[in-house]
Amino acid sequence: MRQHRLHFYNRLNHARQAGVSFIEIMIVIVIMAAIAALAGPALFNQFSGAKVNQAKIQMQSFLSTLDLYRIDNNTFPTSEHGLKALVEKPTLGKIPERWNGPYISGNKIPLDPWSNAYIYAANGQSYDIRSLGADSKEGGTGNDKDIVCTQRGCN
Repeated sequence: MRQHRLHFYNRLNHARQAGVSFIEIMIVIVIMAAIAALAGPALFNQFSGAKVNQAKIQMQSFLSTLDLYRIDNNTFPTSEHGLKALVEKPTLGKIPERWNGPYISGNKIPLDPWSNAYIYAANGQSYDIRSLGADSKEGGTGNDKDIVCTQRGCN
């Protein structure tokens, strides 16, 4: 009988050792939360930086498209015409006679990565395209900084 009791206690002790205690689970959860707290902001910053790069890439494609428009019309679209002149022939102001568009596939000007329209300003011979960045306000720093492209490239 004594041997039977020892066998029972050994099995019970082994079962306790094989399981995971509540404290051990809580320690693992705390460690995982600490890792997420440290890694989360770094991943978010990478995501925000990707949006800035996406805006620059879109704006650089506008530069090429505006060059095609200029080849056809001997001038860039005016501020009044805006980027819309790349998908629809302007009907106001100085109407280009040799418009050969649409110059952008999809017949739609894309929004910036923050879902705002790009700002286009031109005088016929030069232009700039602007995205107001993540904060959608003029100025800013970091990811909130305005992104500006001219014929020479983007900042």
